[in-house]
Amino acid sequence: MTSPVRKLPERSTVVKRPLSVTMLALTVLIFTILNGLRLYEIILHWDILKKYNSHPGPEYMSILSLIWFLIGFTLIIGLLKGYSRSFLLTSLAVFFYTIWFWIDQLFLQNSQISYLIPLVVSVFMILFFFILLRCRDTQYYFKQRETHDRQPKN
Repeated sequence: MTSPVRKLPERSTVVKRPLSVTMLALTVLIFTILNGLRLYEIILHWDILKKYNSHPGPEYMSILSLIWFLIGFTLIIGLLKGYSRSFLLTSLAVFFYTIWFWIDQLFLQNSQISYLIPLVVSVFMILFFFILLRCRDTQYYFKQRETHDRQPKN
């Protein structure tokens, strides 16, 4: 008796997701969860925020929390699925999130806090994202995905 010959599955030309991209996605997930929780808390305590005239107001806070939640959710999907544009979109999101955070802190919030800790955390997070985005494995992964995405589908 002869056994039927099995064909081995063809090896994919797409590179597996490296640890740096997974860490990037997890970090984006943390920011997404924080904005989702912020949105939940704003909705939960809407009446109190309105009653005490919180500045800049629950409308502003909820809209921006929702926007950052949706951006983060989209980025996570893109990073985990390996969409080639996720690299650029993540870079832009880090830039705009940092800009928004500092505009919000300096001009819209009535906070009396020292800016040293938020500044240190901001610099650390920018460096962290920069290192992950500039990592050789990350760049190679997204270049491979872009090449793969451009190939004609059969």
